[in-house]
Amino acid sequence: MCGILGFYSKNKNLELGDFYSILQTLNHRGPDDYGVKEFNLPDSKLIFGHKRLSINDTSFMGNQPMSFEHLHIVFNGEIYNFKEIKVELIAQGYSFESLSDTEVILKAFHLWGKNCVSRFTGMFAFVIFNDLEKTLTICRDRIGVKPFYYYLNNGLFLFASELKAFHKFTGFEATIDKESLVYFLQYGFISNPRSIFENTYKLEPGFWLELELSSLTIKKESYWNIEECFRKPEVDLSYEEASTELEAVIQKAANYRMVADVPVGIFLSGGYDSSYITALLQKERTEKLKTFTIGFPEGKDETIYAKAVADYLGTDHTQLNCTKKEAEEIIPDLVYYFDEPCGDVSCIPTILISRLASKSVKVVISADGGDEVLGGYFGYRQNLKRLDYLNTIPRSLGHSISKVLTQLSEPFVKQMPRFNHRLKGLTEFFEVDKYNKSEYLLRNSVKIPDFYISSLIGNSGLPELPGLDSRRMRNALSVMQLFDFKFSLPDVLLVKVDRATMSASIECREPFLDHSLIEFAATLPKDYIVNNSSGKIILKDLMHKIVPRELMDRPKVGFDLPLFDWLRNDFGYLIDENLSEMELAKHGFFDPEAVKETVRLFRENRLLYIDIIWRLIIFQMWFNKWCSLTTSKI
Repeated sequence: MCGILGFYSKNKNLELGDFYSILQTLNHRGPDDYGVKEFNLPDSKLIFGHKRLSINDTSFMGNQPMSFEHLHIVFNGEIYNFKEIKVELIAQGYSFESLSDTEVILKAFHLWGKNCVSRFTGMFAFVIFNDLEKTLTICRDRIGVKPFYYYLNNGLFLFASELKAFHKFTGFEATIDKESLVYFLQYGFISNPRSIFENTYKLEPGFWLELELSSLTIKKESYWNIEECFRKPEVDLSYEEASTELEAVIQKAANYRMVADVPVGIFLSGGYDSSYITALLQKERTEKLKTFTIGFPEGKDETIYAKAVADYLGTDHTQLNCTKKEAEEIIPDLVYYFDEPCGDVSCIPTILISRLASKSVKVVISADGGDEVLGGYFGYRQNLKRLDYLNTIPRSLGHSISKVLTQLSEPFVKQMPRFNHRLKGLTEFFEVDKYNKSEYLLRNSVKIPDFYISSLIGNSGLPELPGLDSRRMRNALSVMQLFDFKFSLPDVLLVKVDRATMSASIECREPFLDHSLIEFAATLPKDYIVNNSSGKIILKDLMHKIVPRELMDRPKVGFDLPLFDWLRNDFGYLIDENLSEMELAKHGFFDPEAVKETVRLFRENRLLYIDIIWRLIIFQMWFNKWCSLTTSKI
């Protein structure tokens, strides 16, 4: 796990000492060691940089950049099955100087080219320079666990694990992308391949990118498509057979993520996903696994359940009961570590639990992705029920109802926003052609509606996230899972976990996001996963064989940070400091009167779309940290 950085330009010179200085912005991602390699090409300059968090082969032999013949690599992530691939390579005549997975990637690419990635199980973002062909070949893992940003403008190409490094380069223009700002306000994240800045992009999960240096032309291609997973036929297995197979796949994925030359711990919330991973790993080991939990006594605290599971499984458990003051002290750091706006309030507890774990381990395992893979979200079940009901209405009648509802909704736009939102949603549901109806319902339930965002930014023609190709999806659940895999998982949940853990210089691994597990789970019959009252049915039944049902069967809580209550009281100064008319005037993106009304409704506990208040605060804090009046033009 590391931070990577690169610079290429024909017309901008960069001293190596200056590059070293810029590389230090990624120090939290890799405080153990660093490396820089400069390539003085005939008419241009290319520099690779690497900050190392030593996990496998902690000796200097694993340092990067690493070279083999005409190939040179910088790599962020882990290839969990590198030892098996290494055996294949040795059989082909390759020898190895290190015990690192980096050398395995380099020589696998040397032998198999881009086809090497089909052998990799892991999380990764790597760049390989071919100094014969003068090309950069870049790859990002299938799900988007590891970040990769790049900037291409005016003959300058930059890449990095985090945006913050770009600001140090003279040629980088930090011009805010207006459509990306809309995405952030509406969804709380910015969807790949866009970023908050113009000419700055995220490489999509499951993609290769090739840059021809002389012309600075880019070619991209997908090597793994999550949509294809949900188009495959259902497995022809009984429930018992499917359960046995699922347990074996999860066990293998979890065991892979224990491969490390440093201590490994587990984030244990006490819910089904993290408890099941912990149970599978602990039952195979005599030593006690280290588990970590954080709770907020002022909110809905889940630490008692996590401790009960830890006691039953016999782990070495540590918990932190976070105070309001501890949470408050994190807030100023958020926009440094999350250098692209992120609206997830659980970034705060994730940083706190990462700092707790970093005192005793260097790697943690989390259960992120379990809800997406096995249909655990309440919103899935809720929207499936709505879909079943609305589909009973004949299409011809639906069109007639739609016309009536359109006329009804006009008088209620301002006076009754909730009623208007539901009427508008129902109207569009009957008319929708662009999206599959299940996708439309999910989008409508997770975004702040267009009319509200338009009131804030004064724009009626808002951009929309790309639609999904749902023509061959097996069922409505698959479409909703696909939406999260394509958007919210790589662009907010995994961003949160990566930045939070790396801020504490520890690595996080997610067994539920093993691509083999995703490919298998996507083929499970819907009835094995959800019913009207529960999600993750098959996983829960597996768990009850290990841990008593009475210890697990309770409502899901998660990180329930009472942030919005605090913002109405002790944290109210964050609103005053960031959402004043003077602060808003620094960039002019938002209508001051609309923001003022939003604040008034929030403080009176009458704001319908409550998430917007935090997104506005975060954007203002982010803008003050990373932008200036001269560079922030639309």
